[in-house]
Amino acid sequence: MSQTTVTPPFSILEPGLPILSQQKITWNLDDYSVSESSQNNTIPCTDRLLVIPNFLSSEECSDLLDQCAKKQQFESVAAEYPQSYRNSERVIFKDKAIANRLWKLFEENLNCEDLSRNVHPFGLDSAGRWVACGVNECLRFSKYVEGNYFRPHIDGQFVRNDHERSIYTLLIYLNDDFEGGETRFMKPFNDDDLRVAQQKEQQDLTVVKVKTTSRRNREMEKKRAKMGIPPSCQEIESAQPTSPSTSEAQKHFHLLYTLKPSLGMCALFNHDLFHEGMVVTKGTKLILRTEIMFKRVDSKTVPRDEGFEKSTLYQKIAAMLNESDALEKRGQVGEATKLYISAQDLLMKSGRSMDHLLNKSYFHYKSSSYKKPNVLDYIENELTELPEEMLLHVFSFLSDKDMCKKILTLNKYFNALGRSPQLWQKIYRRNWSDDKTFGYLKQQQHRDDLEDWYFTTITRRYFEKEFVTVCIDMRTKKTMYGLFNSENEKTVESMVSYRIGGHYSFFGLHRCVLGSKQSLRPCPCLHTSGTLKDIKALQFFVSLIYKDLSLCHERHPLLCSLPPQWMKDEETYRQVLSMMMEMRIPAACMAPRHLLVAMAHQLPTCIVIEWDDCGISVSAVIDNFLNRADTKFLQMVTDEITLERLVKRLFVSEHSFIPSSITSFISGKDIHTRKQLLENIIVTGNWKEEYTSLLSVALKDKLELPQSCSIVVGNTFDAYYGAKIYCCLPDFRSKCTFWPGKE
Repeated sequence: MSQTTVTPPFSILEPGLPILSQQKITWNLDDYSVSESSQNNTIPCTDRLLVIPNFLSSEECSDLLDQCAKKQQFESVAAEYPQSYRNSERVIFKDKAIANRLWKLFEENLNCEDLSRNVHPFGLDSAGRWVACGVNECLRFSKYVEGNYFRPHIDGQFVRNDHERSIYTLLIYLNDDFEGGETRFMKPFNDDDLRVAQQKEQQDLTVVKVKTTSRRNREMEKKRAKMGIPPSCQEIESAQPTSPSTSEAQKHFHLLYTLKPSLGMCALFNHDLFHEGMVVTKGTKLILRTEIMFKRVDSKTVPRDEGFEKSTLYQKIAAMLNESDALEKRGQVGEATKLYISAQDLLMKSGRSMDHLLNKSYFHYKSSSYKKPNVLDYIENELTELPEEMLLHVFSFLSDKDMCKKILTLNKYFNALGRSPQLWQKIYRRNWSDDKTFGYLKQQQHRDDLEDWYFTTITRRYFEKEFVTVCIDMRTKKTMYGLFNSENEKTVESMVSYRIGGHYSFFGLHRCVLGSKQSLRPCPCLHTSGTLKDIKALQFFVSLIYKDLSLCHERHPLLCSLPPQWMKDEETYRQVLSMMMEMRIPAACMAPRHLLVAMAHQLPTCIVIEWDDCGISVSAVIDNFLNRADTKFLQMVTDEITLERLVKRLFVSEHSFIPSSITSFISGKDIHTRKQLLENIIVTGNWKEEYTSLLSVALKDKLELPQSCSIVVGNTFDAYYGAKIYCCLPDFRSKCTFWPGKE
């Protein structure tokens, strides 16, 4: 994609700015014809329009059209719309690669944070903080030949789920060798506008003018008729015209801007901004339309009306849209379109994209009409006049407890402002500045604004107070354990020791103790192969860890690392989890060991190669997730391994264990994922220095690793430190299995 730098002049429309409208547009809903008349009104803008010339180069536009041609042929939209409303042709297909390229170009040249600030999807259930997260992969290419047009309309949202919806339309012009075809942007008349227009018309009726059609206009009407264009509304004015405020068959608009397309130009605007594709008078216009997708990042904490689907308004809109779909399937596209337009109007009335940006009072609780405003109302209203940057700076000196109790409860405005990600990121850093979790969360999202730092902070605070988790990283010979929020981790042999004989022992009369003790009979929890040996011994082992930490196992959750050799052993996994539930541990989680290793090194996508006491294992972690199929284990008695045998079995050829495992992991993955996997390789466990150097040379030789490849040498218990990060993640509870509360 071409490199384009976007500067302020490309901002055509911005919410709150005054716009001089010199043209009034009247749209007849009976036949969808459009007429214009002059005016000279200054109106407040309520929408956003950005225009980027040369967003794509000529070659890139041609490449997009070639890819479109390979998918399918353009088809008429006559089965969906009346010809008098829209008469173009269209192709629809999905392509994530194109969407990702477009999004990358936007990220490089547009401030996504500015585009996201205080904007919401229009319609219902739009509360919360919405952040731009990508370009919709559903691409719509449209072709407008001579005589084609698209009457005034707003664009529908693309709804992936409740918390991922589109807000902005992305419109790219793929050619400019045509005439006409401009895009007009307009704002509907409000009630005051209609009242003023009605008064003006009544004043104009003192002199009745009758217009006659000239020969030139008659010829133009004939040409429009041949092209299938509805007649223009140059009708003879009546002495008693229909009042604009009472006519339901007309919509009136202020013309805001007329955009003349050019090759590679991009227009970005909110869906609920009315616009019109004007008639193409010569040649063919080709465009690509998709959307900028937004994610509701505070979905877990924002106050929402969970019952909005039961509201009368929602039911009415849903019924209208369902009926519109049914009419379209029966071929009644005229009636279907009218019903669809009415449903969109209702959605717009229930909430506009820029409402929150335009009016702070939108957030205020409204006092009852019979109740006089109190002092608190006055103070709150005065505070909202301060710049948000100043308020956030003041809030940054408060503790998270004070923020939650004293600021977020004031009103809707302060509840929204007080959950600012920048503010809560500072609070999180202030409380846990040296914690690796902070760096992991930043790297996980790539952008700070995609992390709900408010939710992350209060969740972490809750975990430290009420959900204090015990972390255990068990290996064949040694185990490391401790509390997730403590630096006092301990190491012990992976076994319990039973008392021998009935006489007195230095360790007392307890049946067993943790680890290996002289004069006691050892009972390892695992075989030398790493598989489970004795479930009862493991149960005692976990109980003794809780006892050693002076904790009650019925009050503290448990996180255990899942060894690679257990990844495909469902029976062992269920057996161990059942044992934890029998112990009444309130919540238990078993996370793959190599996933925890990746978290310890803050590499969301990487290859992990581990040399354990019982063998060699290789895994591919992708976007902080480890699939069971992406782990391979080779059992080896490491005490007997010589350097020559290690070289021959693991590295010598591309069919050796490690190169072949990595090759199988990267096959079938997309180019970006493959590149990340080969760039980030973690070597952890019992590797000696000479083996690590050998591994590095062999991998670069057999796998043709990129120059940017980084081979990170870890430590034996990396997984334990990764577990401490895992426990702090906001979604940790969702990964746990909870004790059901019964035997």
